[in-house]
Amino acid sequence: MIGQAIRQLRKQRGLRLEDIATECGVTAVTISRYERGNRAPSKKMLIKLAKALSATTEELSRLAGEHKEETPSPPTGQVTSEATLTAWTTHVIADGPDDPNLKLLLFVLQNYVDKTSWVVSGTIPQIALSASLPTGMVEDLWAELLGSPFVERVGSGEWVLRLVVPRQEDGE
Repeated sequence: MIGQAIRQLRKQRGLRLEDIATECGVTAVTISRYERGNRAPSKKMLIKLAKALSATTEELSRLAGEHKEETPSPPTGQVTSEATLTAWTTHVIADGPDDPNLKLLLFVLQNYVDKTSWVVSGTIPQIALSASLPTGMVEDLWAELLGSPFVERVGSGEWVLRLVVPRQEDGE
C-alpha cells in the first residue's frame, strides 16, 4: 500500500508529517490521510512525495507492493459507502439521541464527509454555523456527540471523525 510506503520512508528518514506536508505544499492532515490509505495521492503528488522523502517514485511503488498483504480491512460499522451512509442516517433517525440539537448535529456532520476517505472534518464553529446553532451550544454538546455510538474520532484530532453504524444488540 502506497500509504504504508510513505510512512515507512518518512519514519526511516526521521521526518515529521509537517516536514513532508510543507515540502509538498499540502497540510499534515493530507499526508496523514495518504499514510492511512484514506486518500490516494495523484501522480503529480506522488512525485512531490518521493522528492520530499529523498526517494524515487519507483522506490515508493516497490515498497507499496511489499505492503499489499499487510493492508487491514476497515473495522465493521464505519461508513465507507453511500449504502452505509444511508444505513447510518436511518439508524440516527430511528435510534438517535433524544436531544433534538444533538440529533441535528449528527445530521449536519454528513455535510462534512469526504466521500473519498469517508472522514468527517470540520471545526465546531463551521458545524455550529451549518446547524444554525450558537457555537457555545455546540461546544457544550461536543463531548456528548463524541461519546455517541454514531461517531468515532480519527486519531487525536478533535474535529476529524468517522461516522459509525452502531452494532445492533441481539433481540433489537
